[in-house]
Amino acid sequence: MNFEIAAGSVAGRDHRKLGKNSHDAFATHQDEHKIITVVCDGCGSSNSSEVGAKIGSKLIVHTIKELLEKTSLIDSPEIFLERVRQDALAQIRIIANRMGDDLERTILDHFLFTIIGAIVTDKKTIIFSIGDGVYVQNGEIVHLEPLKGNAPPYLAYEIIKQSIRSDMLNMLRFKLNCEIATSDLESYLLGTDGINDLISASLENIPGKDEQVDSLDQFWSWDRYFMNRDMVRRRLTLIGRDHVTLNHEKSALIKSAGHLADDTTLVVVRRRKEGDRNAGLS
Repeated sequence: MNFEIAAGSVAGRDHRKLGKNSHDAFATHQDEHKIITVVCDGCGSSNSSEVGAKIGSKLIVHTIKELLEKTSLIDSPEIFLERVRQDALAQIRIIANRMGDDLERTILDHFLFTIIGAIVTDKKTIIFSIGDGVYVQNGEIVHLEPLKGNAPPYLAYEIIKQSIRSDMLNMLRFKLNCEIATSDLESYLLGTDGINDLISASLENIPGKDEQVDSLDQFWSWDRYFMNRDMVRRRLTLIGRDHVTLNHEKSALIKSAGHLADDTTLVVVRRRKEGDRNAGLS
């Protein structure tokens, strides 16, 4: 696995104003034969959806890791992803049942989250999803849109089918967005829908700095993100922060609003440069 990983996550301006936690989460795994990365975005209207996003991202990565030790991804990615989905749903059901008597309420409050994930093996790379967000494969940006009314499908809706719209039922399986030979992979990025704010602000200045936000390709092009595991979070924090400066001539405070209204999370994987010994996340 001649690749390296960088990742980071910050709470959006809207959540900070309300004193809420970020509803995003990510998880990664890397060893000599595979890379598994997942980002999740919890439902904004749920009471505690950051719980499900954090559990779900780790649960899905671990489920994929275990299945890859038993079976191959190469022959049928769709069948493999369905096994991942069923195993993850079984684990979520067990956890939710342990949390109280009202399974439906527990699911709605804690376990509604979108998923974008990627698996890199020696031979094949796939990118998959349930719900909205953004992914970039070899520099090509793809936006995954929610359903009408900004209502994404969520994995755990499968557990409470009777409570959701019928048009969502066929959206609850993983969508195989991309399938390429790993030899053709140079980089990919997975992001929650907050990445859209980041893209829109690319030509704006970072609040309080005479420096542009810059385009999304910085995250797989700039070496510094792979040399320091906290650098992506730091960059997102600068871009998303509100900044106040004092105008001495007018004796007035000037406020520059942060550019990231929504929670923003990304994981990026790139092919390690020749002779580069930088370590990715593990």
